[in-house]
Amino acid sequence: KALYFWMENQTHDALNLLRKLLRTNPGDNIGARDHILAIRMGMTFEEFQESFDRGGFYDGDIVNWFDENYKNFPDEFEWWVKAIEEIG
Repeated sequence: KALYFWMENQTHDALNLLRKLLRTNPGDNIGARDHILAIRMGMTFEEFQESFDRGGFYDGDIVNWFDENYKNFPDEFEWWVKAIEEIG
């Protein structure tokens, strides 16, 4: 549903759901953090897909992109970094 909200340019609602998903699962096997970052960077869903979708999957490019950019949003990801460190 969060992605649907994003596709419909309802970014506030999309972020709300994605943040809840990430908080309940900091290991983030669904990639909520990538979508949060993209929205915060002003990307549309279509731009995100064009940049990272490789025929239904995402490759290492998205990991590199996330690592290069998430630190620009400490208000969004600082808690997540700590949570990941605790998970080990």
